Amino acid sequence: MHHLIKISLQVVICFTLLSSFQIKAQIISTQTITRGTVNELQVDSSGFWIYNTTNEDLEVYSILSAPVYGDTVLSAELKNSVVPIGDSSWVSVLFSPRHNIEHVLPLVLVTSHDEGAFAVEFEAQVQYSNLYYSNTQNLSQGVLRSALTNIVSANHSVLSYSVARDNMYATLDNHGGLVECVYTGRTATFNTRSGAVANNINCEHTFPQSKFGSASPMKNDIHHLFPSDQSANSSRSNHPFGVVTGTPNWSVGGSMRQGSLFEPRDAHKGDCARAMLYFVLRYGDYSNFYSSQEPILRTWHSNYSTDSLDIYRNNGIYALQSNRNPFIDYPQFLDRITTLVGTTSAIPNPDFIISEDTINLVHRPGGGQSVRRFIIANTGNVTLLFSNMAISNSGLTISSGGSSKSLESGEHFEVIIDYNTSNMYSQDSLTFLSSSSSGFSMITVPIKSKTKLDLEDRSSKNDFVVLIEGGLRILGITGDEKLELIDAQGRLIAKKELNQMPSDSFDWLTFTPRIGWLRIERKGQATICKFAHSN
Repeated sequence: MHHLIKISLQVVICFTLLSSFQIKAQIISTQTITRGTVNELQVDSSGFWIYNTTNEDLEVYSILSAPVYGDTVLSAELKNSVVPIGDSSWVSVLFSPRHNIEHVLPLVLVTSHDEGAFAVEFEAQVQYSNLYYSNTQNLSQGVLRSALTNIVSANHSVLSYSVARDNMYATLDNHGGLVECVYTGRTATFNTRSGAVANNINCEHTFPQSKFGSASPMKNDIHHLFPSDQSANSSRSNHPFGVVTGTPNWSVGGSMRQGSLFEPRDAHKGDCARAMLYFVLRYGDYSNFYSSQEPILRTWHSNYSTDSLDIYRNNGIYALQSNRNPFIDYPQFLDRITTLVGTTSAIPNPDFIISEDTINLVHRPGGGQSVRRFIIANTGNVTLLFSNMAISNSGLTISSGGSSKSLESGEHFEVIIDYNTSNMYSQDSLTFLSSSSSGFSMITVPIKSKTKLDLEDRSSKNDFVVLIEGGLRILGITGDEKLELIDAQGRLIAKKELNQMPSDSFDWLTFTPRIGWLRIERKGQATICKFAHSN
């Protein structure tokens, strides 16, 4: 016999789940992830919860984001792509930044939910761990180029040519007593200038001396000086770099020259490119020698990445000259500078993503009003204006997101479509205009209905659950029920399995939120009851 229990308020609506009716509740725990300031050395981890408050398993089809200068820096990992009924799942968001800029990035969850997609905005400010480059934060193009020039020029201790070569042969390019020609790979054992002469090793100026009149400090700057075999140094002369495609006039150790074009071996292509990039950043393009080579040098810089010897050499030069090569420390700086000579500006790349190529509305015979969420995110590098939102069917309305919207790179917005689920839509579409400084385009997204059976409304039959003081009273017990208590945010807060004889009722004395859901599974059939306390 049950104790006398005061009923706070009989506000309980129950539904027998015959199909995929969705309970309207927020399925993600946040719409914004703000990480503050992070640096490039850490893989920053955060995340959010997905709550399944529907009557069917919630599937996450994909999670979309935007690149940053071509790199995927934000990734979302969901342990299980299917979130069971009444359950929740943690989405781990990993942030691996490369650029010291402010990041605003979308995470668009494409799901099986009736409402469609859901979006989270990720925000973080990245600063480089090497404070030598602190004045480059959030800069790009000309202002970044100027900032880097100022950085590598400030406090530059100019060495004599003799001291520069002494250090190059003795420590910077001497490994285990051996000095290697950067072009041919030939090695010799020495550690002095006289030893270099005795072994036919010269000092190669990557940016040729003849182009700047052998003047100081360019002649003495070790960042573009390397040991070279005398014959290789002579063959290179002051020829520009490039790719040899015909029969070479000279070829040793992988390096070759054809006419007035010189191609270094693969082992030196990246070092050669970064030496040239540094020189032009620091001093400018003497005799316009660099400008025609920039495309291939940028390619070599990208294809042949820095290694431990490059870092060792850069650190050693910094100890001597008090300046560094930025393109060794942070090769990605070049991604933010279109050219190192003349006027520089970003190449426009207008691009965006949408949450679905076809807007799939839910059709339920005898259904009612519902909404569908359609998400647009700017994944390009220019501001985009979205306007002229229109739907071909007058029975569909845009309740939110229909007005013109300007999106900066990484930003997103939602278009909410109101419709009646009892209607069928098959030949309809959403159209809008995407505009940027480089032009505009009209986008058409088809709209179609996907049929789902409706549920039986059992609200008129009080044979499921009653709110009681201290918990819930479940009626008509078979003895093998599985109970799950879910709060209004979709979080599973309690669960219980019954194993008893059939009875008229069972009192589940447990904490109940002010508003929540009770899921009852019995004999293979699930029922969800929504309840609300009066206080």
